[in-house]
Amino acid sequence: MVLPLVLTVVACPVLYLCWALRVVPDAAAEVVERLGRYHRTLDPGVRLVLVPLERVRSRVDLRERVVPFPARPIATAENLPVNVETVVHYEVTDARAATYGVVDLHSAMSEVLVGALRAAVGARELEQVAPSRAVIGDELLAVLTGEGARWGLTVRQVRVKAVDPPPAVREAIEREACAEHDKRADILRAEGRRQVAILEAEGARTAEVLRARGAAEAAGLPARPDADARPFMGEDRVPGEASPWPLPSGLFTDVLADRRNPEFAGESADTERRREGLGEHRNGLPDARRS
Repeated sequence: MVLPLVLTVVACPVLYLCWALRVVPDAAAEVVERLGRYHRTLDPGVRLVLVPLERVRSRVDLRERVVPFPARPIATAENLPVNVETVVHYEVTDARAATYGVVDLHSAMSEVLVGALRAAVGARELEQVAPSRAVIGDELLAVLTGEGARWGLTVRQVRVKAVDPPPAVREAIEREACAEHDKRADILRAEGRRQVAILEAEGARTAEVLRARGAAEAAGLPARPDADARPFMGEDRVPGEASPWPLPSGLFTDVLADRRNPEFAGESADTERRREGLGEHRNGLPDARRS
């Protein structure tokens, strides 16, 4: 009679502890309510819940989530529909706000994202949407960060994954790109032909110069050191350029030395006097031809 009573007294607390103890896994949090109202948030580890006064309302995953949102048609500034696909990186930092702040977190984020996309894409033309994906992602991040703070979320990144224009517009863009590539190819081909013509002209000119030089050497004429043949000495010669017909280096030195020699000076004076006397003699002769 006593033994069953003792077993009952010992077993009841043990069973209650087994029922009230909860193990919260890592990267998770549990929201506990007491008598229908929020009481506390259980962190990872072994926690005690006073049943039946308290109950666990929900378990919230605190890990970062990468949620892709399917493509939705968004109108641009020209009223052209484009399908924009996005990816959102976020994590829950406040389990209480995530539990009581919004009913369906995924649907709420989807609606806010679509509204921000319409505002961002609708302010741009079709040609500006694809190059501005990073800027559009930053604008969406700013909008989701403000809205997510009320829901206990921290949005890490928003990426515009794809921008798909309509098939007709895509074909027009492809034709434009092909035309641009053809234009660049034509320019490169024209530049190549120009370079070939220049090289051929230079080659022909060099060949003509070499043939003229060979003909001059065969005729016994002095070969010019440069490629251009000038007909006269000093014509079109660059200042400082060596003359193609050099004179003997001691010619002018010898002439000046002879003029400084006394004997050469005396001979020059005698020659000058003879010329003056001859002139006077010619002036004094009667001009028989005049008579």
